[in-house]
Amino acid sequence: MSKVFIFLLLVAMSLSAISAEQAGPFKVANFRVGSDGIQVAFEPAPVACAGGTHFRMHARVLRTNHANYEAMVSAVYSAYVTGATFDWIWVNSLPSGVTACSNNNNAILDLTMLELSKKP
Repeated sequence: MSKVFIFLLLVAMSLSAISAEQAGPFKVANFRVGSDGIQVAFEPAPVACAGGTHFRMHARVLRTNHANYEAMVSAVYSAYVTGATFDWIWVNSLPSGVTACSNNNNAILDLTMLELSKKP
């Protein structure tokens, strides 16, 4: 019985870390640059934020956790400056037990991948 419980617990934990994708278009409304990376506010807000924000932001890219950090920053900055939008975004789930982006509990999405739209 305990082996089944441990197996189910491991499956649940692995599913919570899976990236979620969401179709856009998403406009970069704001972004913030800090010592640990960037944070981005999208219009519209990603569904995974459940209507909340983390100090007015929805997602982040941490310098230490992303192999393509420079490319992600460049894509966000380019979209912001040109007004281009993202067709799709991929984000990691919020921390366990957190149901919405908020100023508490590090409740912000981790941005893992972006797909830029072709500018008309």
